[in-house]
Amino acid sequence: MVDRLLAGDASDHEGRHYRFHDAATTPGPVQARIPIIVAANGPKALAVAARHGDGWVTFPGAASEEEFAAASIERGRVLDRLCQEQNRAPDSLRRILLAYGAISPWSSVDGFSRLVDRYREIGFDEIVCYAPKPDEQAVFEKVVGRLADYR
Repeated sequence: MVDRLLAGDASDHEGRHYRFHDAATTPGPVQARIPIIVAANGPKALAVAARHGDGWVTFPGAASEEEFAAASIERGRVLDRLCQEQNRAPDSLRRILLAYGAISPWSSVDGFSRLVDRYREIGFDEIVCYAPKPDEQAVFEKVVGRLADYR
């Protein structure tokens, strides 16, 4: 439904869970197609990501960093299996980490490097970080100066 609306299709929809009439997005998107990124930590939402998403984003919530890393490995395995069931290549979905909570990207430059390495190894393509607090600004500036090292 979202794909259709973003593509300018304003025809009515009578679905099992949702329906709409005379719906439209205005103004329409500038780019040809906006990717659908699905936030998912549980099995049902992971299935939606595997079936409809262009990307998957996950986040630690209240989990510790160690708990979250272990859960991310398992979620990635589940997502891979669900993609294969949909005849999709598992690597066709962008995998995005939303770093907040127990994940502190701006603790140190070495800490940021370890964060990137750990989650790259787990299979993440992108890390989205919160804006640095004033006392984290110096680390942020150093990381930005070395951004090419993390790609």
